[in-house]
Amino acid sequence: MSSIYGVILNIALMRGVRESHGSITMAMMNKLSNAADAKYLPQHLIPEMRQIFFQGIHSIMLTAMILIILVIIILLYLFRREYLNRKAS
Repeated sequence: MSSIYGVILNIALMRGVRESHGSITMAMMNKLSNAADAKYLPQHLIPEMRQIFFQGIHSIMLTAMILIILVIIILLYLFRREYLNRKAS
């Protein structure tokens, strides 16, 4: 799942970089995650870069929540079916 979450994050980051119309690059986003390199980034772009990063994290959490809900629904169906099979026997 971590590789899937990485793909989701990268897609969200690329979308955010594309929407910045060239003012933010993926290299800049990579530097944002390293505190030693982040201080060399343009300070006026850091809030927008953080917003892009947080949107990526939000996408991961939304995907995880949807997967959890699907698993709960499947488990409820399977447990209900097993319960009805035992009751019928």
